[in-house]
Amino acid sequence: MPRIPQHIIDQLIADTDIVDIISEYVSLTKAGSNYKARCPFHQEKTASFMVSPDKQIFHCFGCGAGGNVVSFLMKHDQSEFIDVIKKLANRLNIKLEFDEKKSTEDDTFELLYKVNAYAHWYFRTQGQQSQKVKTYIQNRGLNPETTALYDLGYAPDGFENLVPFFKTKKIPLSLASQLGLVKKGNRDNLYDFFRDRLMFPIHNVHGKIVGFGGRALQSDQEAKYLNSAESPIYHKNKELYGLYQAKKDIAQKKQAVVVEGYIDVLAAHQLGISNTVAPLGTSLTLDQVKKLKRFAPEIILMFDGDMAGVNAAQKAITTCFSAGIHPKLVILPNNLDPGDYLTNPQPSQSLTKAVAEAIFAMDWLLSTRIKKVTHETGSRAQIIREIAGWLGQIPDAIDQMEYKKKFCQYFDVTPNDIEKFVDITYESDSGVRPDEKAPPLEALLILCYLDDSALFPEGGLVALAKNFEDSRLRDLALHVESFLKNHETFEPAQAILDLPEALATILSKILLFLDDKSGSLDTAGCINKFQAMQKKKRLKEITSQILEAEVTKDTERKIALLKEKQDLLANRQ
Repeated sequence: MPRIPQHIIDQLIADTDIVDIISEYVSLTKAGSNYKARCPFHQEKTASFMVSPDKQIFHCFGCGAGGNVVSFLMKHDQSEFIDVIKKLANRLNIKLEFDEKKSTEDDTFELLYKVNAYAHWYFRTQGQQSQKVKTYIQNRGLNPETTALYDLGYAPDGFENLVPFFKTKKIPLSLASQLGLVKKGNRDNLYDFFRDRLMFPIHNVHGKIVGFGGRALQSDQEAKYLNSAESPIYHKNKELYGLYQAKKDIAQKKQAVVVEGYIDVLAAHQLGISNTVAPLGTSLTLDQVKKLKRFAPEIILMFDGDMAGVNAAQKAITTCFSAGIHPKLVILPNNLDPGDYLTNPQPSQSLTKAVAEAIFAMDWLLSTRIKKVTHETGSRAQIIREIAGWLGQIPDAIDQMEYKKKFCQYFDVTPNDIEKFVDITYESDSGVRPDEKAPPLEALLILCYLDDSALFPEGGLVALAKNFEDSRLRDLALHVESFLKNHETFEPAQAILDLPEALATILSKILLFLDDKSGSLDTAGCINKFQAMQKKKRLKEITSQILEAEVTKDTERKIALLKEKQDLLANRQ
């Protein structure tokens, strides 16, 4: 794949004003040296989205989104990096130069995509010829338009169908094996992994097939569903079934509906809920929720009404909370799933009505727990503790306060009672949002280093960062020092470009925190405080190790530890 030289990317970012770009999407208001607005990435009632013209970065103190102009456009427009770079180049009338060299990894990926494409062609052709498949699809109420949109196919019965097909197409069986399409038998012979199954191709967001799901067509088959193995191009915890087909509707409706399985996605789409996706044989993961956040700020979880569905809903709610989303919820009645609405005598409109009437997850959690207490099927203290924990995860501070009031009314407790169970962060009377608390000392040390690295002891920031307790800040410190070694000055917008998303968000947050704050950084004070904390921590460890040496009668070790303790106490400030 052609690559754009780094100096061109750096020039584009340097010549683009992030304020100009973001103001085309949201209404920015001047706030000191920065600008603020309601966040375009999540629903909020108070403005917590900040843009810094000096640093050319943005950060939302509500949902945690942050980065530079490229990060913003990728997230807001659901665009890939290369597309954003092209957009900025067109805006600035800069001609892009491409490095035509292809990496070995690029070549391997393309070959794997090609193997899956051949397999898909084979499955689709077999499906068009199979009466068994046509009967099954008809019995499930799926129409030809739906099956065509999702490219369904069929893996015929038997151990040697795909293998000889690959041989005729000169496809290396080693690649097919890497993708899990063929397996090695006891005699080292290769055989088809998917047999007598309705095949669901799994596309990535760009439309390339990364894997397959296979649904058994016989009741006596060992597993109802089989899925492709993990491979260099397929990671089931990161992909979502149906996202490629639904992404435009998700972005348009600003809402994604998550169901449990393949057939559920097809049924929901056919019934008019075209913004539907499903995880791939696992619980909804944090990576999957973050991927959906690129396309829409709202997620609706629509799960079956049986116990498995209820348990899946609770796990998914917690995952959404972790990603900064308060999801809505639909629990289907009478143990129905979306597929049942295609063949059930109930009106098909009832499914779309259920989605339209979805309630916020916290309302559902409260109501189900109240029933438990009312019917004495659960411990009151345990349930209060459980709900209090969920309350603390609600992303929007004002929403959190409202649910806290409801919670107190439902359970006849006071706010102080709740605080005994969990430390709930909510917007205080002073108007300071949870994420606007002062950064921890380790984050301040990174800022101090950026302000004046000359004041740091020998070894610089990295020497101190080795003892950071927060692994993310430790990694960020290494990135910062590496960037400064290769650049004359620290430009936040350029530095963020080289960072993983999680670290870019942290950096944008701590940099924006200092804007409009009176006073300057006390670098010496921060370093002294951190070193004192490290000494105190080490002294505590030594005391414990001395006792251990006494018990084991290790005199030599005890003497060495006592000397180290004496040296630390002598140098203690």
